[in-house]
Amino acid sequence: MPGESVLNLPNQAHEDPLTANQTSQSIELLTFLFNEVIFALDILKVEEIHGYENHYPIVGSTNTIKQSITVRGNKIHMIDLSVKFGFPANSASDPKNLIILNAHERQFGIAADGVTEVITTNKSLISMPSQYDHALSGLAFTPGLIKVDENILVVLDLEKLITRDDLICSDGLRDE
Repeated sequence: MPGESVLNLPNQAHEDPLTANQTSQSIELLTFLFNEVIFALDILKVEEIHGYENHYPIVGSTNTIKQSITVRGNKIHMIDLSVKFGFPANSASDPKNLIILNAHERQFGIAADGVTEVITTNKSLISMPSQYDHALSGLAFTPGLIKVDENILVVLDLEKLITRDDLICSDGLRDE
């Protein structure tokens, strides 16, 4: 991730939400590591966190849904973040956690190299610095970045990350 001198964002997560913006609401974000990038998502969208085990390939899978996992009798399709973010196929490390999410009134999973922490911050502090407008224009599923200590987090919008095509394709998939 780019350094502080490029972003010039204040240390946002530790600011008092009341003084940062009186009209904004606070938000709790689950942070996780994937392919050496720190991501964050609304904790209210997280159902469970599991170890990454007992996952199965899917017959007729799409580019973004290639595996599923069964949790308490429910089959959960896993969104491949490598494909979503355009990471090279061989760049992903062995995931250690599975984050089960609720989006579009359904459950999906994403693999993570590690789940780090839950932070509380103000929604108004999530922003897309102008120098990243062009570089991240293909990332329609992020409302912006947020700085926490010395780290820059990419905030995910699950309703945009999990597309209509993902929903349609997951309806007809079956495990191998």
